[in-house]
Amino acid sequence: MATGTPPPATFGWSDGSIGLTIEVDAAGTARVVRLGGSGSGPAPAPGSGPSRDGTAAAGLPLVDVVLTGEGRAWSGRRYCESVAGPRLRYRGHEDRAEAGGWHELRVDLADPVTGLAAEVFYRILAGSGAMRSWVRLSNLGADPVTVESVTSFLCGLVGGPAGPEDLGGLDILWAENDWLAEGRWQRRPLRDALPDLNRRGHGADPRGRFGITSAGTWSSGTYLPMGGLVSRDAGHAWIWQIEHNGAWHWQVGEYARRRTGPGEAIGLTEVFDRIRAEGMIPGLWLEPEVVGLRSPVAEVLPAEAFFTRHGRRVVENGRYHLDLRHPAARKHLNETIDFLVGDLGAGYLKLDYNINGGPGTDSGKQSAGAGLLACNRAHLDWLDAVLDRHPGLVIENCASGGMRADYALLSRLQLQSTSDQQDYFRYPPIAAAAPAAVAPEQAAVWAYPQPGFTDDEIAFTMASAMLGRVHLSGHLDLMSPAQLALVASAVRVYKELRGDIARSVPFWPLGLPAWEDPWIALGLRGPEVSYLTVWQRGRQGAGGGPPRVTLPVPALRGQAVTPRIMYSGAADAEVAWDASRGVATVTLPRTPSACVLSLR
Repeated sequence: MATGTPPPATFGWSDGSIGLTIEVDAAGTARVVRLGGSGSGPAPAPGSGPSRDGTAAAGLPLVDVVLTGEGRAWSGRRYCESVAGPRLRYRGHEDRAEAGGWHELRVDLADPVTGLAAEVFYRILAGSGAMRSWVRLSNLGADPVTVESVTSFLCGLVGGPAGPEDLGGLDILWAENDWLAEGRWQRRPLRDALPDLNRRGHGADPRGRFGITSAGTWSSGTYLPMGGLVSRDAGHAWIWQIEHNGAWHWQVGEYARRRTGPGEAIGLTEVFDRIRAEGMIPGLWLEPEVVGLRSPVAEVLPAEAFFTRHGRRVVENGRYHLDLRHPAARKHLNETIDFLVGDLGAGYLKLDYNINGGPGTDSGKQSAGAGLLACNRAHLDWLDAVLDRHPGLVIENCASGGMRADYALLSRLQLQSTSDQQDYFRYPPIAAAAPAAVAPEQAAVWAYPQPGFTDDEIAFTMASAMLGRVHLSGHLDLMSPAQLALVASAVRVYKELRGDIARSVPFWPLGLPAWEDPWIALGLRGPEVSYLTVWQRGRQGAGGGPPRVTLPVPALRGQAVTPRIMYSGAADAEVAWDASRGVATVTLPRTPSACVLSLR
């Protein structure tokens, strides 16, 4: 097909062993909507969704290309979310038969903004069920373009005939490789590597992926340049190899289109006055290290006040990144913080950070890594100076939840956000595991009770936060008096025990939690009393589980401690202590339910 002709709805190639179908939408974006083995059948109608051979239109363009100065539209390390990739428009394709049974399909794409052109090649050996893929980029524009990464193959695959939600039936395979210990294949459930985050409840894609990387000149010095996905239920398999004698990377992730909503600006003085009138300390949620692309600040500050690479500002998720080595960047932040804290009286700041700046900044004629290290240190120096000027200020460390939980920051800042997770049922393994990395008194856990929750669900979400720092949210204003009483009871109990948290050390009677565990327990052992939070989740989506669990507490074996249920809402929780064995038996008859108890 000649370049420049109107795009077809679908095109591709298939034989008895493999079928490839590409769909071009009305905007000119091309996507693989089917890549499968025998029995793939005819090409799907445009936008028809998942096919029966285990592939579907997942919304991914044929190529992902990260350009300097543009970055990713959604922060993370996934190679499917660049700003430039979705701009590449279909210009034509050509398919031809070659000697030896090979068939080659070339798809031509072009970026109308930069002039970057991409040729995407798919080469199929008839009858083998195998395909090769590679990408060639050309700059047909007037200005230089710096490419930071480009995919050689990008495709949306799913777990099996049940469609795109059936990831639970997939296993991911990779091979570890070492001197004298080559070819050690590993297998892991994909849903274990990519936990179900309840995307519908958050309106966003995950940021994570399962990835394998080889660096240096030994192409298989740590891993074989291969991987695979196997469907346990349907018997489908996708196996790949990277045909390159240098460094490489592959990754598997979960993807769906994101939707965003409008922002809202509000006044602060009246809000702060109302908060103080209720006997509370006002606070704000800020993202100080970045500047929006359309912000006037982006034009006022000098170019040297921002991260740059290859002479262009680093852009990620619609933001520029400030370089706090520069006095203008520090002055901008200091004036803002001093106004909010010194003039308006904010006593609490949640400092968020929702991008990943990548390898750093190469401004000042140094490597990006050296620039990043210097900027890391400048960030700490800036925080020290803020707290020196405002010693009563409480600062929470946050980076899309727990994406920057380190003790360079937490040796300075009082709290750490443990997660952005909004699904109360999925928070317990996060809350229970948090004290392994963050001191319990610093571990801020969201409690999101909602008026649509049952009493057990309200108690469940409140209990998740009570052995850390309670971050109380939810539509409390819409709750019934009985529901508010459940929340207030949890807050009273938390105030009773919180003085002991900083003097306690964590322990896990059931071991560190796995993502799908039906029973989870977190303990805090103090000099005079031990506390336990116990969650009963049953099997996710499958109703109730066993009504009781036995919790070993070996440090108290032989001691005549008194167990006490401190908080359980209406969960009908019970606890019994066996001193001779050093175990507490907790009964929670319904799913989901939770309780907080003491052993004194």
